[in-house]
Amino acid sequence: LISERNTTDHKWPWGSIVPECNAVPYDLPNLSKVSVIITFHDSEILSNIMETIHSILQRTPPSLLQEIILISDHVKKEDLTVVLEQYIEGLSTGLIRILRSDDQLGLIKARLVGIRVAKGPVVICMDSHMEVQKGWVEPLLHEIQKNRKTLAAPYLDWMEFDDNAKIWKITHGASSWKTYFDWNFVFGFQEISAKDRIEQAS
Repeated sequence: LISERNTTDHKWPWGSIVPECNAVPYDLPNLSKVSVIITFHDSEILSNIMETIHSILQRTPPSLLQEIILISDHVKKEDLTVVLEQYIEGLSTGLIRILRSDDQLGLIKARLVGIRVAKGPVVICMDSHMEVQKGWVEPLLHEIQKNRKTLAAPYLDWMEFDDNAKIWKITHGASSWKTYFDWNFVFGFQEISAKDRIEQAS
C-alpha cells in the first residue's frame, strides 16, 4: 500500500488551493470551530487512518479545530482497536476521542453517532482514508459564516491508476466520475457523459 511506504506526517504533492480561495482574507477569529467525524470499519488500513488524523492536525489552524471524533463501526481487528488507541494516547493532543459500537451501524448511522456528541458548532464528516491540505477548512467555514444554513462541500483531489504507464496519477479538483445507486441500492461510480461535461463547463 502507498500509505504504508510513507510516514504519517508526509505531504503528498497535491495541487494548490485554487486562487479564488487563496484570495479571500479569512477572518479566522470569527470563524466557527469544527468537529471532524471519521468513521471506520474492519476493512480500513491503520496507516490510512493515521495519515488522515495527522493531516487534519497539521493543516488545520488550531483555533478552528474543536475535536476529531473517530467512530469505530463494529471493529474487531487488533491494530484498529488496541494499537490505534495507544497511538492516539501517545499523540497527547486532547483533541481526539474514539467511540466504539458493538453493532454494525453502517456509514450514515455511525456518522450520526458522532454528530450527536460533537461539541463544535460546525461538523465535517470525512472518510478514514483521506488527507487534507493546508487551507482546506477556511473556505468551507467562510461560506457557512455568510449563511448558517449553507451545506459546504469541497473539491477532492483524487488518485487513479494508469494501466498503461503503471503509475498512480493525482488529479486536482473535481473528478470525472459521478455517483449513483442501482435498483438494488448498490452504490457505485461511473464516468460522466460528454453531455454532462458540456453542461458542467457552461
